[in-house]
Amino acid sequence: MVERVIAVLGDRTRVDDRTDTYFITPATEILAKVRGDEAFEIKLLLQARDGCERWTKEVRQPLNGSRKLEEMMGPQIEARSARTLLHSVRRGLSVVEVKKLRQIFRVGPAQVEATYLRVAGEPYETLALEAPQFELCTELAETLGFKDHDNLNYGAALRRRPVR
Repeated sequence: MVERVIAVLGDRTRVDDRTDTYFITPATEILAKVRGDEAFEIKLLLQARDGCERWTKEVRQPLNGSRKLEEMMGPQIEARSARTLLHSVRRGLSVVEVKKLRQIFRVGPAQVEATYLRVAGEPYETLALEAPQFELCTELAETLGFKDHDNLNYGAALRRRPVR
């Protein structure tokens, strides 16, 4: 599926090759991760509709060489994000490293990400759409032929993985 979509999309805009560390919590509306060696991020799910999701990045704290959680979260962390993350930590947290090779394609105002990844040595392929409106997201999914496939964000997909 990924190869077929890449062939249709043509030239990519950019390629990312990095390892992200995800903090997987039981809370499905929050996604926290360390993006490569760049930054600590917390995203909150705002809305889901027609197989598409709308997220907001609540925190993006540059690492500046530190990987200590309290330093990564930084002083400007928004209170709602902090409460949600801390509540989730109390209920159970797992840490998962994900090695990613992302190919990013621009399609009008939207972006398609074709990603090859490894989680605990297991290979996976993913396709992601980022669009400013739900309607554009669903239209693009239909055009590319994956509207009827499961739509899982990384947090949901990693929660489904068997623990080893």
